[in-house]
Amino acid sequence: MVSDRVKILLLMIFYMPVVFIIFAAIIFIPANDWLWLEGWLFIGVFICYAFLYTLYALIKNPEMFMKRAKYTTDDPDHKAFSDKKLLVGGLVLLAFMVIFPALEHAAGNPPLPWMIELVGFLGLIIGLVGMTYVNIVNRYASKGLVIHKDHELITAGPYQYVRHPLYALVIPFILGTPLLLGSFIGFLASWSFIPLLIYRIRIEEQMLIDHLPGYIEYMQQVPYRLIPKMY
Repeated sequence: MVSDRVKILLLMIFYMPVVFIIFAAIIFIPANDWLWLEGWLFIGVFICYAFLYTLYALIKNPEMFMKRAKYTTDDPDHKAFSDKKLLVGGLVLLAFMVIFPALEHAAGNPPLPWMIELVGFLGLIIGLVGMTYVNIVNRYASKGLVIHKDHELITAGPYQYVRHPLYALVIPFILGTPLLLGSFIGFLASWSFIPLLIYRIRIEEQMLIDHLPGYIEYMQQVPYRLIPKMY
């Protein structure tokens, strides 16, 4: 039987080049410019994040990494809650967040001032680094809406302040990407991702209320979903 570490290693060898090719295609082909600096910055940051996170999982916790990659649960007493359509919609929006700026670049539209692009770059870094930290704190975080075997309620770290810190950190990544790529239109389009995020949170919270002991009490202790004192 192939171990989880071997599977992750194979993913690193074969999957990351595929991700690089996909990103390069959706950025540089519409941009019609393979020397576009902002495009290379985005790809470089994202690929470095994916490589370092996967390397951490390979060394520290390969079993949980493989669980996160699935939509199924290892607990026979629970089922996975379907949100694949929502995920597909989110991926389409993410693609447009990158394609819009690329098309603007190809059309010769002037980029945003470099200070705004720097804000976008920082948002990208904060989002990716923060999401990695949350994934380390919460070993049950998954791509799908699932309850794992021996699932425990996590209240440490950022979960002391908001109930969904992972989603909170998706926001600077989502909004920062088109800013880094120099597109105000892409930035406006990226806001359409927020309602999808809020909708997914509501589905997930109902699942946790129904199937995770202590979650209702946790909601009373931590009343904010994404932003302390606001929402």
